[in-house]
Amino acid sequence: MNERLGTIRELMRAGDLEAAERLAVRHLPSLPEDADLAVVYARIPEQAGRFAEAVARWRNVLKHFPGHRAALVGLNYCLIADGRYAEARTQIEAALREHPGDESLLRQSADLAGRQGDWPRAIELYRQVLRQYPQNPSVRLELRHAEAQRQLTALAAADAPDAWPADCHPPRPARLRADVRDIIVDFESLGDNCEFGFLQRHFGHEPLGLLRWAGTEPAPIIAAVRSQFAGVGEREHVTIELWPDGEYKISDDRYGMVSHTFIYEAAFPRETFLDHQMRRMRILKKKLLQEMTRGERLFVYKSPTMTLEQAQALCVACRQVGPLTLLVVRLCDQSHPAGTVERAAPDLLFGYLDHIPPVDDITGSLSIACWETLCIRAWALWKGDRSGRHGAASKNRNMR
Repeated sequence: MNERLGTIRELMRAGDLEAAERLAVRHLPSLPEDADLAVVYARIPEQAGRFAEAVARWRNVLKHFPGHRAALVGLNYCLIADGRYAEARTQIEAALREHPGDESLLRQSADLAGRQGDWPRAIELYRQVLRQYPQNPSVRLELRHAEAQRQLTALAAADAPDAWPADCHPPRPARLRADVRDIIVDFESLGDNCEFGFLQRHFGHEPLGLLRWAGTEPAPIIAAVRSQFAGVGEREHVTIELWPDGEYKISDDRYGMVSHTFIYEAAFPRETFLDHQMRRMRILKKKLLQEMTRGERLFVYKSPTMTLEQAQALCVACRQVGPLTLLVVRLCDQSHPAGTVERAAPDLLFGYLDHIPPVDDITGSLSIACWETLCIRAWALWKGDRSGRHGAASKNRNMR
C-alpha cells in the first residue's frame, strides 16, 4: 500500500488528478483501515478546487479516524475556501478544543477573521501564534499583511484620502552597504503583475500600494501614469468580478488594471464591497502619486514584452510626475545575463531575470536569488545617482 500511496502522490504532484483519482478509487475498500489513503483521497478534490466534494471526503476521514489532525486542518481549509465561514468557525473552535494551541488551526482562525474583514481579530490571533511559534517567518508576514489591511480599511472607512498618516513616509536611515531585506522598502511596483509584491513579502516587507497586487499591460500603464491615474476609484470605471476562490477582483476599465482585494464574497455583499473598495483605490492612488512626486522610491515595472520605446515612454511619463528613476525588468538573453542591470538613460535602468513565472504559479517558481542580485545592483546604481545629485545640488548652493 505504501508504494501505491507513493504513486498517487506522485500523480498529484504532476497535476494528473484524474489518474490519481482512478488509482485511489481502486483501493477504496481499504479506507476504513488506512488513514493515509483516506487523507490522500480527500486531498485530490481539494487540490482540484472541488471544495464541496473535498469537505465530504474530509468528514468521512474524521468519521473513521476521529480527531485526525490533518483531516481537521483539511476540512477547515476547504470550508473556508468554499465560503462556508460559519461552518468553518464552528469547526475550527471545536478542533482547537481537541488540539489547543495548534499552529495550523490558529492560523486558519486568523485567516478566517481576515477574510471576514475582522482585521483586529486576525491581528490578535496572529500575535498569539507568533508568541507560541516565534521562529516561523510566515506568521510574521501574515501579521504584517493584516496590520496593513487594518490601516487601509480604517482610512477607507473614514473616506479621508488626505488623512494618510505621516508615518507612511518614515525617514530612511543612511546605508553604507546594500542588503536586500533593508533596501526592499525603497522599491515600488508598477506591475505587470503580483510577482514583485510576492518578492517584497518574501523579504518581510508588506507595503500598501495601488499596483502591488495588480495586473497591468505596458500601453495602459503608460496612459495611466500620463494621466496621473485620473478616474481611478470612480464608479464609472470600476468592474467587480470573482476569482475562483471567491475573492473579489476589481478592474479599472480605462487602464486595464486588475487587482486582488483580499476581500471575499461570502463576507461582503457586492454593493458594500464596491463602495468600500473605491475609497481604498482613491487612497492608494493618492499615496502612489505622493511617492512618485517625492522621487524617493525606485519604481519597478517587470514585463517580458515591453519594448524599448514603451520603456522610454513610461519613464518620460513617470518623470512628468516627479524626479524618479524607473527600473524595467526583462528576461535575460545572450547579451544580457541574468542579474545584469544596465543604464539605458539617466533615469531609466534595465534589469534582467533568469525566469519569469507563469501567472498561475508565481509563488511556486519565483526567482528569489536572481531578483535579490538584480535589486541590490539596481539600488546601488540608483542610490549612487541620488547621492551624486544631492552632492552637486549642495555644492551649487554653497557656491552662490
